[in-house]
This record gives sequence, C-alpha cells and structure tokens, in this order.
Amino acid sequence: MRAVATIAVALLSIGVVTSVAGAQQPLPPKPDAYGGIDDRAALAKAMSHTHGSASDNDKRRYIAAKLVADAVKAGLNDPDSLQWDDLYTNESGIVVCAEYRARNVFNGMVRKYLSVTRSVASETTAAWNKNCSGKGFFSEKYVIGQW
Repeated sequence: MRAVATIAVALLSIGVVTSVAGAQQPLPPKPDAYGGIDDRAALAKAMSHTHGSASDNDKRRYIAAKLVADAVKAGLNDPDSLQWDDLYTNESGIVVCAEYRARNVFNGMVRKYLSVTRSVASETTAAWNKNCSGKGFFSEKYVIGQW
C-alpha cells in the first residue's frame, strides 16, 4: 500500500491523478523518489496525451513505466527485495500496469498488482481487472533491466 501511496502523492501533486482508490491517507514520498521535478513534469506530459507518432508513444510509454517502476521501488519497506514479474503500458502510455513481489513489514514476500492511470493509482482487484487484465499491452521490462 505504501508504494501506491507514494506514487499517488507524486501524481496528485502534479495533477496527473485526481483520486486514489484504497488509500485513505497517502504517505509523503521520499524527496528523491521521482528523480526530481523534471521527471514528474515529464510524466504529467506523457500521460496527458492520447495521440502521437510511434516514437512519441514509445517515449511516453518509457517515461511513464520508468517513473512508476522507480516510485514502486522507492515506496517499499525493503527495496532490495523487489522482484518484478511484469511491467507494461497501453499504446499511448496512459495506463501502466505493474506486477511485482516484495517483502512486507512482517518479512513475508507478497505479490502486488498495481494499476496507474491518469485518474487513479490503485492496487485493488477491480482496478486491475478494469485497466490491466487481459489487455494486449506493450511490455516495458527493459525499463527494469529485464528483456
């Protein structure tokens, strides 16, 4: 939940996300969790467009996936325990879906499903099914060092 809250606070601060499902009081992000203001501005720009050339879409997908991946890692209790199962986006980069495993506060490995869109960042099953499940999205595993 901390990862969702971390992502949501940053996206809320730049107006990309307008609400957070399942998060009552988001935790503040770490100061450098998003690589600085330029990256957050890039994410806002990337997620604000729905059309563009193939290279523009590639850039938007990369920027959105990279920032979500960095935010997930920064928001974990044990960032070194992070194991990515998948990271993918829709064609325009407006939806980012992440599947990962990490240690929780009780030192147990848990699997998380995260859906990030222009309007919400959520780890709920309903959001995952609506935005990510069964979609023909683009794999962005190269962003996290996996091919």
